[in-house]
Amino acid sequence: MISWTIPAIFSFLFFAFGTTIERFYMGRKVLRPELSVFFVGLLSLFYIIFIPFVDFYVIDPYLFLKTLLVSSFQVGGLFLLYYSLTKFDASSFVPAITAFMPIFSFGAGIFLSNSSVSIAGIVAFLFLLSGSFIVSYHKKIEITKETLFSAFLTSILLSMFFVFSKFVFEESNFWTGFIWINIADFVISSLIIVFYKEARDNLLEIIRKAREAKAKREYYKIKYPLAYGFSKISGGIGSILQLFAVSIAPLQYMGIIQAFQGLEIFFVILFSLLFFKIWKDFPTDIAEDKNLVKRVSGAVLISIGLVIVHLYL
Repeated sequence: MISWTIPAIFSFLFFAFGTTIERFYMGRKVLRPELSVFFVGLLSLFYIIFIPFVDFYVIDPYLFLKTLLVSSFQVGGLFLLYYSLTKFDASSFVPAITAFMPIFSFGAGIFLSNSSVSIAGIVAFLFLLSGSFIVSYHKKIEITKETLFSAFLTSILLSMFFVFSKFVFEESNFWTGFIWINIADFVISSLIIVFYKEARDNLLEIIRKAREAKAKREYYKIKYPLAYGFSKISGGIGSILQLFAVSIAPLQYMGIIQAFQGLEIFFVILFSLLFFKIWKDFPTDIAEDKNLVKRVSGAVLISIGLVIVHLYL
């Protein structure tokens, strides 16, 4: 059977590629948090195209209620994440998330599985967590109480999503559980548009501008939604791989999968350097990062953690 570490690692490669594409075309543009969540839910419907090709079946109402609960954790966590990115500096918020999520997932996984973790598992987790934090940390950041509190709540919700997704997969096969979770994501996120008038107005405005640009053949004006969509496709592939890793990994190792997220930041740096070499108008703050030595040292710690995971877990 395939090792759960392989899809987990490749998931962050696709997440990083999507992030880099979005950054290249959109720069610092950030959608309103409720629209970002809705678009994630809308794109989740894309996965139903796999239904004719995979082992999919209709689940019982009780399990569907579980998927709604799981999805509510994700939608709530994503809303807080996008909201926080509009209120706080990402350079302070992201390192806090990078630290909190693996810890919460690790603790919840051990508690709910009622299983112990080997010494090798703990050592690997500490290497991965330390490396991920170093890769994402900036010296000049100012972490406020508000930033920490927001990161704390966001991390709890997103950690619960990953941990409780495991229970859905245990009661179904991977594709059935995955598709139903994404259907539930669409249902929960759509409630925002249904009950929040301002979100509906903003969505209609985006559609109107895209139509106007298309009618006038001003295609450069619609590059942002196109880039957003393309980045989400890459992120969608990453989501499949990540949740597949969740479905086959022991519950007590959920935190280790989350501790891999430092790889995403490192991959973003590599993709950014590559894009900068090809397109000189690419944002230069990463390509000219003066902390690359520090980031490489963090990547070394992550690599050590990966080797321990591969050899002993």
